[in-house]
Amino acid sequence: MATFDKEIKSNRLLQSKRYTIQDVDAQEAYTNVLDLNASEIYTQQSSLPTSSLPYSSSAQDGLYITSGSGAGQTNIAQYYHRIRLKPVNPLVNSSGVAGGTLSQVWLPISGASSYEAITGQEIVVGQIVNWISNKYIRPDLNLQNADVLTSGDNPGYNVVLFTGGDVNNPSVIPTNDYQFDYKTGVIQFIDPTNAPAATSAVYLSGYVYVGKTLADETFGGGGGSGAGFPFTGDAVISGSLLVSGSGLTITGSSAFDGAINATSVTSSFKGNLDGTATTATSALTASRVLGTNVIGSVTSALTASRVLGSDVVGSVTSALTASRVLGSDVVGSVANATNAASAAALDTNATGTNLTLSGNLSVAGTASFTNATNLAIKDKYILLSSGSTSAGDGGIVVQQAADGVGKLFGYDSATGRWAITSSFDADTAADFQPDAYVSMVISGSTLSQVSSSLVYNKKGNVFVDSNNDAYIFADDWQKLLLSGDNIVVGAISASGQLESNGAIISGTLAIEGISNVSSAKVLPT
Repeated sequence: MATFDKEIKSNRLLQSKRYTIQDVDAQEAYTNVLDLNASEIYTQQSSLPTSSLPYSSSAQDGLYITSGSGAGQTNIAQYYHRIRLKPVNPLVNSSGVAGGTLSQVWLPISGASSYEAITGQEIVVGQIVNWISNKYIRPDLNLQNADVLTSGDNPGYNVVLFTGGDVNNPSVIPTNDYQFDYKTGVIQFIDPTNAPAATSAVYLSGYVYVGKTLADETFGGGGGSGAGFPFTGDAVISGSLLVSGSGLTITGSSAFDGAINATSVTSSFKGNLDGTATTATSALTASRVLGTNVIGSVTSALTASRVLGSDVVGSVTSALTASRVLGSDVVGSVANATNAASAAALDTNATGTNLTLSGNLSVAGTASFTNATNLAIKDKYILLSSGSTSAGDGGIVVQQAADGVGKLFGYDSATGRWAITSSFDADTAADFQPDAYVSMVISGSTLSQVSSSLVYNKKGNVFVDSNNDAYIFADDWQKLLLSGDNIVVGAISASGQLESNGAIISGTLAIEGISNVSSAKVLPT
C-alpha cells in the first residue's frame, strides 16, 4: 500500500472526489465535495455555542446541545466521549505493505459491538458524520479540544484521538500523526509506522452536528403562489414569525404553530390567543383570550365564552353571552353585560380582593368569614334557619373548646323558651338540652291578661301590673310585692321568727308550736 500523498489528495478534492489511500485512487468512494447537496448545508449553525461548551467528560456522553424551548426545542449537536473506532482494511506493515497488522484508516460507527476490521471505503451503515470543527468557536479558543483530559473545564470542538486498553486513562495520539475528515469522520494515519494495530483500542472525542440542514427546511409549503413576499395563498408556518416594519397583512387563511406577538388586531380573529393584545376592536367569534397579561379593550365579544389569565386588566363593554371570567387576579370593570343568564360559575378556588354584587348572594355550601377585627353587620335583623317550615332549635354558639364546642344561647322549641346550655357541639348537634331558661318580664293592666297564656305561663317569668304589683310564675302566678309597706301572699308558714315592719295580711298564718295568731309573741319594733 502506498504512503499518504497530500498532492493527490488535493487534486481529488478539486475534482469533487474523496481521498483516503493512494492505491485505491481509481475507486470513487465519496461524492458531494464542492457540489454540495442541501443535506450538507447547516441552517442552524448560528445556534452552536462559540464558547463555554457544556460537555467534555464521560458523564456527558451522548448529551445534546439544544436550541429553543418547550415544544420548539430542537437538538443542534451531540457530544461523543471516547467512542471506540473500527479499523479499515487493508492492514499493512510498518512499510505500508499489505498483509501486516496495522490499520491506517479508522471509522466511528454508532452502536458497534465488535471491532474487527471492515473492508472498503464506502460510507457504511452507522458511520458517524458531520463532526464539528473549531471554525465554529471563538478565535481565541481554536486550539481547545473536546475532552477534559486535554482541555480541562474549557473545551473546544477539535476532536481528540486516544489509544490504550483503559478508556478512563488512555494515551493521547499526537495530531501530527493523522488527518481527520470532519465531514465523514474518517481518520487517516499519514505514516504507517504510527498507525495502531488493528487489535488496538482507538477512541475519539468530539461534537457532531445533528441540527437542521437545508434539506429539512420548507419554503412556500402550503400551496401558495408568488415570488417571495407578498405571498398569496395558504401559509403554514412552524415556529416563530417576526415582522418588523408597518405590520403583517394576510389575505388568505393562516395556521401558526408558534407564538404571535402583536400590539393590535384591527380585524376579526378566530382561535386562541396566547400573549398580550392591547386592542381588539372586533372579536365576534373569539372563543377564548388566554395569557398572563391581557390588557386593553374588547368592544364586541358577543360569543366570547371565557377570559382566562393570571392578570386580566381592562374593560369588556359588551359580553352578551360571556359565561365565565377566570383568573387568580381579575381586575377592571365590566361596563355592560346585558345577558349573563348562561354564566356558569366562578372557577374552583377563585380568589380576589374586593367583590361587589348588585343582586343576591346564594351560598350552597359552607360560608366562612375571617375578619381581622369584629364583624360589623348593617342589617337590623338576622334570620336563622331560613327556609324552615317546621319548628326546631336554633341559636348562637360562642366556641370555648376544640371542634366547635362552646356556650349556646338558643331557642328551645320543645318548651317555647330561650335557654342557655354550657356545652354544645356546633359541628354535630341538631338540638340541645337547656341548662337554664331565660326569665321574661311581662307588663300589663291586670294579671288576667297573661294568667291563661301558654306563652308566658313559664316558671320564673314575672308579671307587673299597672299598680306595680309583681307576680312570679311557679305552678301558678303568685303575688310577691305590693307598693307601700304591706306584703301580701296567699299563705305564710314559718318555723321560726316572723318579723315585719308593717302590717301582715294573711288569709292563713301558721307558726310552728302556736295554734293561732292570738297566742303568738309579737316583738317590739
